[in-house]
Amino acid sequence: MKRKRVFSTCGCVLAMGMAISAVSVQAAVYSSIQSSVTKPQAQAGDGLFDYCSDEVKEFAKNFNKDEVFSLAYRQDGETRIDVATFDADEIQAFFDAMSSIKVKNVTTERSSDCDDIFYFTFADASAYRISFNGHHLEANGLCYEISGDEELWKLANALLKNGDDENDQIDNLETKNQDDTDKSGVINSKNGNEGVKNPGIGGIVGNIGNDAKNNNTNGDAADFADPDAVVSYTLTSIVDQETNETVARCYAPSDYTIEHQIMWWGDGKWQSPASPVQVQIQASDSNMMYQMAYMSDVQYMYDEMYAQQGLYEEGALFYNTYPQLTPMYASGYADFIISSLVTDTDITIEAEEEVTAEQEDILTELAQQCYDEQQTAVQSGGLVVIDGVACTASDRTYSFMLDGIDYRAKVVTMTKIIQFSMTQAAGYSDTYYVWNAPYTYIYMTPTAAFEKGLNDFNLFMLNTKVSDGFIIASSNLSTQLIAQISNGTQSTQTPGDYFKSEMEKQPDTYDTESFCDYILSQNAYETSDGSTIKLPNIYDYVYEGDDGKIYAGNTADQPAGSTRLYAK
Repeated sequence: MKRKRVFSTCGCVLAMGMAISAVSVQAAVYSSIQSSVTKPQAQAGDGLFDYCSDEVKEFAKNFNKDEVFSLAYRQDGETRIDVATFDADEIQAFFDAMSSIKVKNVTTERSSDCDDIFYFTFADASAYRISFNGHHLEANGLCYEISGDEELWKLANALLKNGDDENDQIDNLETKNQDDTDKSGVINSKNGNEGVKNPGIGGIVGNIGNDAKNNNTNGDAADFADPDAVVSYTLTSIVDQETNETVARCYAPSDYTIEHQIMWWGDGKWQSPASPVQVQIQASDSNMMYQMAYMSDVQYMYDEMYAQQGLYEEGALFYNTYPQLTPMYASGYADFIISSLVTDTDITIEAEEEVTAEQEDILTELAQQCYDEQQTAVQSGGLVVIDGVACTASDRTYSFMLDGIDYRAKVVTMTKIIQFSMTQAAGYSDTYYVWNAPYTYIYMTPTAAFEKGLNDFNLFMLNTKVSDGFIIASSNLSTQLIAQISNGTQSTQTPGDYFKSEMEKQPDTYDTESFCDYILSQNAYETSDGSTIKLPNIYDYVYEGDDGKIYAGNTADQPAGSTRLYAK
């Protein structure tokens, strides 16, 4: 069994930022902000790290070269150069050089075209940034004269000459501590629990076997699913009471109870003009032993300058548009979700499967698609430079205790992160992240029943989703709301009315695929109404009943009043 990592939900640490290498890019339109500063408390003559934020001070205090994934260096002058090293000894040398620097006095000297930025990046997508302007330390909105920095610039110049440029960095990320089969811009995580240096992308798998022994001593262990038993599944349409529109569907075992919540901007912490409406669906059996949940897309924003000025607040709207949240790769976001749901207990990461080369190629293709869709926005304005985009997916299994019972949970999710910076034409230096989680699926049950419910959860993931029309209508509504906020205008329609009018223009289909469609072994069947249902390919016989239920099993005994369906 792979080594497990435990984190406490009482003090869950989120990613503090990241440096994403530039390979595929996507634009985001952003409004300029005005700078405000606070004066630091450190005294002249202190070390460099004494002038940094509390988070960076803690990082320096506990520095371990073997825990750092990479040292990224950006020289932003007349042209911008991005390089990186993944060698632990070189990373240590950079840290030692910074540690020997002494800070002198505040200076008002500023250079408009001489910035040097260093990022110490970690496997969980966190990063610690050290910035210089004209070889002066930048911290807390001020510039400081420094001494003893000769070794740092000697190392930086050597890295510029010999380091990995921005077109090679992704390739190095994928091969560092990875199998030789990794060929794409998506990194194959062996297991985030082992401390392996990887950028935090979660492993993807279809049917995960729980390799942890069943240690639930609080009751009788549940049997595995009977391969010859016929199971039935029922389709539930999710209707928004605000607009009376069908926005999503859910397929689950017929004896499950389906509940849903449709949250509009103002209803919850994460709804915003960027994510004006979100669908949440929960399916559970009668005794609440098996629980499955789905959450639709949520958009987030993180601004480095804003955070450095002490203005970052998790969940608070950034200029009335995006909720603030530090960017996370999918595996880190999965940790964030489970620790938000399960509180006041320790959670153990039990398993995370590897990504296949084919799945990596799909993620890279999705990143490239982002680039293709946003090229026009990149080329307009001239104030924004795109640094990179990362599409990552994760499937993690966790364990924890609830009321004295050993539980297992699985979180399957995906994140898309866009990093971009302001150009010199903007008049100031800043880096921003616009990112989202297109979907999140959750499965939770006592450990003894975990394996038995996996096939039902797989079917739930393959078929439970928002409609294609919902995706288009909510995106259009978001665009309208953000434009109104930016322009100071107001629509004659309420958000609900606009959303309804957009939904009425769209087809009532569910063809948009999620990454689950690429990782789960499945067969697709067309039902009598022309729609499609996907089932795990463990079933030899599939029937549709006159009551609309779907029956699946491995015996030829046909349920009364049903018609056999055949895989497409």
